[in-house]
This record gives sequence, C-alpha cells and structure tokens, in this order.
Amino acid sequence: MAYCGEVMSALPPQQSRVMGRIVGQNGPRDSDSSLASKWRRLHRQAERLAMLAELSPEPLADSLADFPIVIDQSGEVQRHLAMQGIDDIEAMLRPGMAALEAMRQRKASAKVPALALWREFYKARHSVMELSQTHPA
Repeated sequence: MAYCGEVMSALPPQQSRVMGRIVGQNGPRDSDSSLASKWRRLHRQAERLAMLAELSPEPLADSLADFPIVIDQSGEVQRHLAMQGIDDIEAMLRPGMAALEAMRQRKASAKVPALALWREFYKARHSVMELSQTHPA
C-alpha cells in the first residue's frame, strides 16, 4: 500500500496518479458552482430555521461565503467530503424542518425545537468547515 497525499492507496504511487487523472477526467464530478449552489441552498434553509428559532439571521459573509472557493482549492478529497457533509446536513434538516412547519401550521410554538435543530445544524456545519480550516469563531 502506498500513500497518495493524505489518503492511503492500495495502488503503487504511479498507478494512483494515473487512476486519479482518469477519475478526474471521466468520473462523476460536480461543478464548482454545484458546491456553491448547495452551500447557498443550505444557508437559505438555515435562515428559515433561524427565523423559527427566533434568532437573528446569520449573514452569508466572510468565511461562510468563501467556503466553496476555499474548499475547492483544498483538493479533491476535501471537496468530496464537503459535498457529502452538505448532503448529510440537508438530510438532517429536511425532516426537522417539515416537523417544525407542521407545528407552526398547528399554531404551536416551534421555538425550542427549532433552536435545538439550529444547534445541530451549527455543529454539523462547523465540522464540514473544518475541512478547509476556515470556520467562524
């Protein structure tokens, strides 16, 4: 087994490089705008969640806004992990937001469960942003 960057590979280094080029050219790869698009969509959901939790909306600025650019420059492995992390956060938010909307439609207060979901979102986003070492304090 050989090390290819930080990832251990079962292939010798030369074959790992060749395989990486082949996958990079022919494999499924989301465009850079796709990562940025997913990131913006995630934060639109977070804005709605913040409103339900009665929190001030968090502006998508500075390191939050720059995350897609920075992670794209960090390498393919970090980019893939970031995409998976964003997908995971969206999957976590989907049922939670549906439940909060159902509560709101029944005229029940969604503040406390929304705040709990916000905390989970915040921690998960922090973990994804650790991939680039650019996260808000």
